[in-house]
Amino acid sequence: YVYVRYNSPTTMQFAPLNSLGAVEGWRTATPLGATRRLAKSVANRRHLYALGGELGGSVSNAVDFAPADAGGGLGAWAATTPFTTARRNHAVGVWNDRLYVVGGYSGAANLDDVQVGTIDSDGSVSSWSTTTSLPALRSGHAAIAVDGRLYVLGGGGAANRASHSRAGIFTFWAASTTGRPC
Repeated sequence: YVYVRYNSPTTMQFAPLNSLGAVEGWRTATPLGATRRLAKSVANRRHLYALGGELGGSVSNAVDFAPADAGGGLGAWAATTPFTTARRNHAVGVWNDRLYVVGGYSGAANLDDVQVGTIDSDGSVSSWSTTTSLPALRSGHAAIAVDGRLYVLGGGGAANRASHSRAGIFTFWAASTTGRPC
C-alpha cells in the first residue's frame, strides 16, 4: 500500500499497488487528528508513524502511530514516546525495528543529529538515543534505509537552502558500544 497524508486538513488516504506497481484506487484512512504540518511519515511492518513537524506554529517532537489492517486501512492513532529534539524539514527511515529521525530544522537552526527509537512489538516506541551525526547540517532532505544502511540525499545546509546534490551513506549500528553494524 501507499499512503498520503495531507497537512491541512488532516486527511489520510491509501491505495493498494498492483503487481506492476500501479495505484489501484484511493480510499480514505483514519486521519492523524491534530493538524500537524511538515511531519514525516514512515511504515514498519503493520504500523504507520508520523514524526515531528509543526503543531500550532511550534516545532514538535511528537511521535504517533496507527496499526494497519490487512486491507490497508488504519486503526486509531496513538501517541508514543517523543524523540529528544523537536524539528521539522527532517527525514525519517526505519530498519530492523528502529526508527531514525535525521537532521531537520529546530525552529532556530538546521540540525545534523540522528536520533534512533526502538520499536516494540505493539508498535510503540520505548526509547530514543542518538547515534553518529551527519557530516554536515541538513534540512529538507530525504532518507531511506536499505540493507542496514541509511541513505541521506539532498537538502540544505547551514543557510536552510535545499541546494545540496550530494548523497551521504551512513551505516546503522546496533548500539554505540558494540561497534558492529546491524
